[in-house]
Amino acid sequence: MIEFTTSQITPWVMSLFWPFVRILAFVAVAPILGENSLSRVAKVGVAVLLAFIIAPTLPPPPDIPPVSYVGIWLIVQQILIGIAMGLVMRVVFAAVRAAGDYIGLQMGLGFASFYSAAMGANIMVLAQILNVFALLFFLAFDGHLMMIRVLAFTFFELPVG
Repeated sequence: MIEFTTSQITPWVMSLFWPFVRILAFVAVAPILGENSLSRVAKVGVAVLLAFIIAPTLPPPPDIPPVSYVGIWLIVQQILIGIAMGLVMRVVFAAVRAAGDYIGLQMGLGFASFYSAAMGANIMVLAQILNVFALLFFLAFDGHLMMIRVLAFTFFELPVG
């Protein structure tokens, strides 16, 4: 029977925990992965999968317990980094949606709107069409892969701790 001690398991768990916190914050806010139509369980699953993929390539994490004051500060720091990255991507798609609103108003299509459950408000049809095109172009040009690559790169530029 194979036995593990806590001194062996703790570094493994911490090497996955610190990237998981940043990735989960990013996934919660990112344009495609952070949509309301995607369930919370799926978002956590994507974050766990990405953490398992990215964690072996990262330098060793700091030996800080997450329940200490320094550990809580590191968790907050990782959450802020992930949210900031996701919000940058969200702003790009919001600009496309705003352009669709402006174009629709200029064309006299301001009345053509529908309720979007993802946004929780009425959205002009032209803005939704431009948003869908932007999402399709983003996926077609491997924007989602570049987004994950940049997320992994941040662990070297802004290391944990």
